[in-house]
Amino acid sequence: MTVGGLAAHLSQMLSAAVGWLGADPADGKVLAAHSLGEIYGLARVDADEGLDGEVARRIRGWAADGSAAGPGPVLRRIRADLVELRVIMPAVTPDRLVPSINRPGAATRAGDYLRTRCVEFLVHLDDLAISVGLPTPEPDPDAAEAAVGALVELCRHRAGDLAVLRALSRPERADPEALRAL
Repeated sequence: MTVGGLAAHLSQMLSAAVGWLGADPADGKVLAAHSLGEIYGLARVDADEGLDGEVARRIRGWAADGSAAGPGPVLRRIRADLVELRVIMPAVTPDRLVPSINRPGAATRAGDYLRTRCVEFLVHLDDLAISVGLPTPEPDPDAAEAAVGALVELCRHRAGDLAVLRALSRPERADPEALRAL
């Protein structure tokens, strides 16, 4: 992504959070609740396709479209969404269902959805800072705890507990892919 595309991608994720969390929880439909790994695990970049895969190409296209108007509109959207999010969040409960963009008819709990947003924002803020030659600020400890916890949970879901345990404690027996969450 370009720097503008990356900024637009962050803005689009914030707008999506406002939309999902501000809407009627189930929008009149019964949704099946799935775990973090079942929903967000689908966002993992396929090792064979890499960044040329369909999902990655689609995300880059949305980001490019979102950045086409320039930085001013992106920044205005971010500011407006942050104001709206501050109004919405007090009413959001951790068990509220949030529809999945990756699995139509499925949902995840708002608590898990918000952890995925922490992952996305922290990872992409690091990408953005590095892209423009600025030091990445230390993340908020609560956001980092949510993001790291979600990433470890995704690794456990994908690789299994033994593989993650070995990757964290015994590099000589570790599968190099065990700690690759996305």
